[in-house]
Amino acid sequence: MNNKSKAAELRWAIRLVRQICRIAGEPRLIDKLSRDFVKRGVRSAIRRHDTSVLFDWLLEAVSFQGIGNHVAHDYMERVNQHRSTTRDQRPMTTQMNG
Repeated sequence: MNNKSKAAELRWAIRLVRQICRIAGEPRLIDKLSRDFVKRGVRSAIRRHDTSVLFDWLLEAVSFQGIGNHVAHDYMERVNQHRSTTRDQRPMTTQMNG
């Protein structure tokens, strides 16, 4: 694959992720993350292969992911309490699989 093809694929992927962020209600997520990466030195750490900076950033990001999972779980529990009793009560993944 040549550099033009790689660049075109990267532009396509960026547009796709931005659209997903807009749909999810966080249209500026990529811009915010990009600014945060610069501010926290993540971009330059990637260029320098500075694993200590990357590890610290990743550890913090993963720690917050657990909080997000907890909040999402609580939200889904509250939403499920108000679901219609006539609707299929199987988990979404089961409903999608048939």
